[in-house]
Amino acid sequence: MTIIGLLDTRLPAPILEAEQSITAAVADTELADALGCAPGSPVLRVDRIYLATDGRPIELAIRNRARQPASSRSIARFFVAWAPQVAVG
Repeated sequence: MTIIGLLDTRLPAPILEAEQSITAAVADTELADALGCAPGSPVLRVDRIYLATDGRPIELAIRNRARQPASSRSIARFFVAWAPQVAVG
């Protein structure tokens, strides 16, 4: 099971989609150390916001990449039917 799958079982509304942006940046000393590149190297910053079916943001994930190709895409989950779980008893 994925992290998203685990979150879905604990959230009042499941995750429906993610919005992603990719921007160019320059690695400062701390980021360069973490990525194993030289300070001042070009990096790609990938921000992804996961949104629930009710529109609430659930998580912001930020990744930085050095020397790797990247792409941008829209990610959506499709549901045949969804109903909230109701505790009985």
